Amino acid sequence: MHTHWKHVRLVGWAHEVPGREVTSAALEERLWPLLERAGVARGTLEAKTGVRARRWYEPCVDPEDVAARVACRAIEQARVPGREVGLVINASIDHRLFEPSGAHVVGQALGVGADAALFDVRNACLGFVDALTIAAERIEAGAVEVAVVVAAEAGGMRRAIDVAIDSALAQGELTPELWVPLTMGCGAVAWVLAAARRGAAHASLDACVTRNQTEHGALCVGRIEDSGRLTIRANGPGILRQGVPLIASTFAAARERGAALGQAFMHQVGSAHLAALEKLLGHRMHPRSATFRELGNTGPVGMPLAVALAADAGALSRGPVTLLGAGSGLSSAVLSLTWGVS
Repeated sequence: MHTHWKHVRLVGWAHEVPGREVTSAALEERLWPLLERAGVARGTLEAKTGVRARRWYEPCVDPEDVAARVACRAIEQARVPGREVGLVINASIDHRLFEPSGAHVVGQALGVGADAALFDVRNACLGFVDALTIAAERIEAGAVEVAVVVAAEAGGMRRAIDVAIDSALAQGELTPELWVPLTMGCGAVAWVLAAARRGAAHASLDACVTRNQTEHGALCVGRIEDSGRLTIRANGPGILRQGVPLIASTFAAARERGAALGQAFMHQVGSAHLAALEKLLGHRMHPRSATFRELGNTGPVGMPLAVALAADAGALSRGPVTLLGAGSGLSSAVLSLTWGVS
């Protein structure tokens, strides 16, 4: 898929990371009986993944409540009344509710009007970017003037990590698939998009290109078991081997249509993925791109959160900003923005 827009702007954002820090060293202590038996040295988790720490909510924290809180802060920052929001998309992987959609919880908190569209988009770690493209299409077409895209990874993500650790300890086996869940963290982010005619903005959304490799769909699978628990089985080396070239090929397709890398941000997986993609592209990511070192892999939250944190720090300069997204499936997307366009 390739699509482009001329009249879509980023007008505000907000984010949240939990207060509880959990270091990789602390997780190794929980798993030490298995690590010691396997001859794994202390410090391997951080050395192997680049993740020093991650932030966790408590298991009881619902992602819908976190998403609503962050979305409210985003429209306040954008100075947009809730009644003017015509579209709310929740892109979280983590869901406590089967129905209604998390977007309805967010919409109620925002105070949207009766004509607003509210729904969820779930596509693993690529969900936020996909939601941005849907919102951009509706704004470009004139169907809505303001849209809020939000994602929150909260208690469900925490419970999935605990299940992975407890299962490994119960089985007395340290499998390679455990390493990916151990990198995961919690957090939330919301972006507010609006039509250019509304006035002042921080950036324009310009274009998006997507590619997929469905033949590799089993490399990372999050499953809701009969018990209701979420389990995650991920082939880290396989994701690296197949996912990085997919992202690079997606950017190659975007470059043919005029995209420039510029200030680049990528999905937050770990140090091996970052190094491999930089080598393949021959380009360094933005200095503030790698939030995984202190926040872990926060799924669809990670990349837009990194952009928001960089913007808050005044670390984005005028010009192209490129989001190199990826998600289980496998899918990839390259979203092009121009920072400093009003």
